[in-house]
This record gives sequence, structure tokens and C-alpha cells, in this order.
Amino acid sequence: MSNLPVEPPNSINLEIWNEKFKTLKSSYQERLSELGKRFKTICFNISTDNILNTMRRDSASSEFVNERMAEIVQECMRDEKESVITALQSECAD
Repeated sequence: MSNLPVEPPNSINLEIWNEKFKTLKSSYQERLSELGKRFKTICFNISTDNILNTMRRDSASSEFVNERMAEIVQECMRDEKESVITALQSECAD
């Protein structure tokens, strides 16, 4: 992915095109890194969740373990989405 995927339109300066591509590529790499961190957070939260650990030990609630895990994932991803929105708002305000 080190080369431009397509040639820029004739109306766009190649230097500007390259700079925009580098910015986009950098943003994409940052996003991948942040999602990797978020995945680690999800795994940690699942492994340390007191409610989930209690549910696993109780036969009456063990059938709801998957639902609790989904709640944890959804909460982490919702937090991640809000972080992205906040960052984009800050970037647009500059």
C-alpha cells in the first residue's frame, strides 16, 4: 500500500495528492492500532468482569453468559465510537 492506488485527476497537483494520501494512510494505521487496543480492552474486561464470573459459577445464570459478554463488547465499542466522534469534532473545529 505504499504506492498510490490510482493516478490523481489532472486537475490535482501531484504533491497535494501525495500529501492527502499519506494523511489518509496515517489515519488508517492509527485507526487499526486503536481498534487493536480496544480489542485487548474487551478481552481484559471480559476476563475481569465480576458479574460475568459470578454468572459462570451459577447454573441458573450460566445460560446468560454470552449475553453478558455481548454487553461488554457493545459497551467498549460504543465508548470507542464516541472517542472517534469526539476526535473528529475536534479535528473539524481546528
